[in-house]
Formats: sequence, C-alpha cells, structure tokens
Amino acid sequence: MQHAIRRMLGRAPSSNGTCAPSTHAEVAYPPESAPTNHAAAVAALPTAAPPHLRGRAEFDSVFGDLARGKRNWQLVAFGALGVSGLLAGGLVTLATQSRITPYVVEVDRLGRAQAFGPAERLRLTDQRVVTSQLAAFVRDVRAVVGDAAVQADLVRRAYAYADQGAASFLNVYFTDTANDPRLLGREHTRLVEITSVLPVPGPPMPGVPASGARDQEAARLPATWKVSWTETTIPRGLGGAPVVSAWEGYLTTRLAPPADAERITLNPLGLYVTSVTWTRLSVREAAPASAPGWGAPGAGMNQPDTTPAQQEGAR
Repeated sequence: MQHAIRRMLGRAPSSNGTCAPSTHAEVAYPPESAPTNHAAAVAALPTAAPPHLRGRAEFDSVFGDLARGKRNWQLVAFGALGVSGLLAGGLVTLATQSRITPYVVEVDRLGRAQAFGPAERLRLTDQRVVTSQLAAFVRDVRAVVGDAAVQADLVRRAYAYADQGAASFLNVYFTDTANDPRLLGREHTRLVEITSVLPVPGPPMPGVPASGARDQEAARLPATWKVSWTETTIPRGLGGAPVVSAWEGYLTTRLAPPADAERITLNPLGLYVTSVTWTRLSVREAAPASAPGWGAPGAGMNQPDTTPAQQEGAR
C-alpha cells in the first residue's frame, strides 16, 4: 500500500525503504497534438509515463464526464422550469379573460327571431342615459296616484337615486302632511310631464376620472342639471277643474357604480342625486274638456259617429 501511494506521489521506493524522487520526467504535449478528451489523454500517455500522471488522467476521465453531465442536466431543468412558468402565466391570463360574446335577439309574439346582433358595451356615462334617469327621478318623486301599492313603488324607485343629502331633503318633504302622497292620492291625481333636462356648466360630475374615461364626453359631464316639468292635478270628485303648474328644479349628481344585485336592478348606472331644489313658476286652471278623461265620466272618450240603429239602416 505504501509503495502504491509513493508511486502516486511520484516517488519510487529505494532499496533501504525510503522514498527517492522519481527520475521520470513529465510528458508535455504540444498544443496542436493535445488530446481533445480525457479518455484519449489516458490512451495517449506513453507506457513509461509516471503513475501519478496516469492516475490524474484516469480521474479526469471518470469524474469529469459526471461533472459536465450534471451541469447539462441543471441547465435543462432550469430551462424546463422557465417554460412551465410561462405556460402557467399564459393559462392564468386566458382564464381571467372572458371570451363569451352576448347577443341580443328580438323575437315576435310567436318566438321567431326578427333581428339579432352582438350586444355593444354601454358607455359608462352616456349623457342620454343620465338625462333619462334624472327625468325618471323627478317623475317618481312628484307623481301622485290613487293606488297605494303603485305609489309606494314610485317612492321606492325615487329613493334608489337619492344620496344622503337628497334623501334627507325628501324625508323632510314627505313628512309634511301637505306633501304626503298617500294622503294626496285620496283627493286627486298628479301627472308629471318632463319638458327638458339640461346640463348646467360647471365642474365635472364626481365619480368620472379626468384620465382613464372611456371618452372625452364622459369626462365633461356636469354635476348640476336643470330640470323643467309641468304638473297636472286632477281632482277625483266631479266638478273640479284640473290645475296645471310649471316647475323648475336643480339637481346635483355624482356617479358610484352599483355593487349588489338590488342596486343594479334599481340604479344600473350608479347615478345618485346629492341635492335637490325646486320651485313653482306658474299655476293655471285647465278646462275640464281640454283633456281626455277630465270632467264627467266618459267625457273625452272615443264615441262612434253613428248609433247601431243608424249603422243597420245604412246597410
């Protein structure tokens, strides 16, 4: 064993048991004839090469290939991990995107399709929609009907557009017995006709960011609107003349997208009235015969030009 170690260290044992330096010289290869791999290097060593050179070449031949193979598999594993991460990210992105296109189909009374097409996305703050909802708010607040269930539904829909400030104003208004629609409905019916809804120049409506809006028109929507309407009060008793009054009001609004199903049903745009002020401009009495259904029962209704007897004689 000692002799083998001495050979690996390049020292040959002497006759007296001590190690003497080896007299063999190390073999040097010229650059152009150097072996390209370790196995070839071992084979290219001369038979008289020192043992430690042959051992070194043999070690590199065995373990050098293992080291290179380990490094190659590491590179392959990291590459596969990166590709898997990219694929996972792509799948998550595709899963979060909706690829369902809704279609609107118009059908007749028999269920046959008349017109159809893909549903277009509604702009967040279309001025026409804002105008329609403000008109509906004023109509529901001011109308008075004789049916208690219908009147309660009108008030409920009006409060769906009212913010805290507008709700406080309406609470005070309806608390007065002279304005309670449940009591007024016993005496008369009030019809509301919206004549105009106009924007008032001023600061933009809260809730519409200046940047990131879907269009420039949405970012320029005003916060205050002027609403004009006429109210026709029709007494329930006979002999009373209808009263027509002109009104004008100013509504301050803001936008807050709805977050639950009930709010989406009652206020899909998320338009809320923050303050309300209105005033009566004029009052006049209308003749009972000037409108259908006023005055005596049956007045204003469509009457046949001839009686049944006259029709029979004409035949």
